[in-house]
Amino acid sequence: MNTHCHNLSALAAAAMMITGAAAVTAAEPEVWTLEAGFEPDPRIFETRGGSVPTDDCGHVTDAPALVVDYTAGDYPLSFLAEGHGVDTTLIVVDPAGNSTCSDDAGGRNARVTFSDPGTGRYQLFPGTYESTEIGAPVEIVVTGTAEVWTLEAGFEPDPRIFETRGGSVPTDDCGHVTDAPALVVDYTAGDYPLSFLAEGHGVDTTLIVVDPAGNSTCSDDAEGRNARVTFSDPGSGRYQLFPGTYETSAIGAPVEIVVTELFGDGDPSATGFLVSDHHLVTNAHVFADTGYAMVAALGLPPFEAEVVARNEDADIALLYAADIPEGLNPVVLRSNTSLFLGEPVFVFGFPLNGDLPSGGSFTEGIVSTHLGADHEVTRFQMTAPVQPGNSGSPVFDQAGLLIGMATQTREGKTREDARPLNTVVRGSIIRAFLDNHNVDYRRSAPSPSLSSIEIGEIAADAALLLTVHGN
Repeated sequence: MNTHCHNLSALAAAAMMITGAAAVTAAEPEVWTLEAGFEPDPRIFETRGGSVPTDDCGHVTDAPALVVDYTAGDYPLSFLAEGHGVDTTLIVVDPAGNSTCSDDAGGRNARVTFSDPGTGRYQLFPGTYESTEIGAPVEIVVTGTAEVWTLEAGFEPDPRIFETRGGSVPTDDCGHVTDAPALVVDYTAGDYPLSFLAEGHGVDTTLIVVDPAGNSTCSDDAEGRNARVTFSDPGSGRYQLFPGTYETSAIGAPVEIVVTELFGDGDPSATGFLVSDHHLVTNAHVFADTGYAMVAALGLPPFEAEVVARNEDADIALLYAADIPEGLNPVVLRSNTSLFLGEPVFVFGFPLNGDLPSGGSFTEGIVSTHLGADHEVTRFQMTAPVQPGNSGSPVFDQAGLLIGMATQTREGKTREDARPLNTVVRGSIIRAFLDNHNVDYRRSAPSPSLSSIEIGEIAADAALLLTVHGN
């Protein structure tokens, strides 16, 4: 943590009182002249920790090892002391003469950050906490920020992903975040929403975003255990991102920051799938009438698709996209319309409006009944779980052929029948719909079974995340 230290004028005198070890005295300090936005960033200076004992910052050099003459601008300024297997400390004296100590700001490394630094001289006194580590090698890192991106509305590829770690600074309602922005996005606004996500692997992430007006927004659990902040009408300017984790035990865990224009604040989302070189299929209930959707595919640039046909009774919508990126493959529909109770089924979708950067959701189950929830002959039910956002998800058989499309989930009508009813539009109904609209799709007779891994790869190449607009 960072703490204010005693007056450093006492350091030289303290060095005289060291017993049991020879004092490690800094040579003439290295002097750097830097301006805000300096490149390359970060800058690294190799030195050694000092031997002068302090009240709360271990043992530091008796003179600054590095002096930075800094011209301030719009960036934060951070100084880190990193050791190799040792517990580092760092004292920084700012241009006003105030001294700040850091010990264990990031694991066993030290970090002092000035979110609004002033112009002037910064003096750095590195060290180690344990007396047994006096004189150990220490790297001083000077950085304006971890990363700065300059993006314009409609940027590609989308999403952009930045790998970092959650911070340790406690907040009132947003867990523990970094003490400086891990990512800064200089953004030129246009006609798209702007979203920032913090995603962890098995940890509960949090995220604070400071917008160009200086307002800060905290997100925790917006996407399951992941965080998301969305600006439906973003302004141009600088967005500062402070990622973290909610639990103290997860401090420092890896976090992926995702920057995307694919999610609108409040816009419904659904899953769809490719059925031809230019046509997509999803549920009709996703759209109130006509409209369009921004379409995202895993690892590919987004594109726009427009609704060209709907059948509300069948709950099928057909979309057309003039430009579809390479790397997507249309599904192959099963020509045999027979379904068997207990037949394995596989579903791929993007539930809970925002799991695209995590790779979507692949689940499996069996055909549980030949009819829909209200005895509809155009549908069947399955045990594979689906969630909001799974509307329009492709359903495959064990040969990787499309046999249906997820359409809705609801609870049973009675206490005795409280099972979720996961309803699927039959593949035969989808085929008839495509025939009526002259869509050139692919079909195949049942073929040998594939592994679930192979089916997952087929599904991921066809499934699409739809963010709906124009309703």
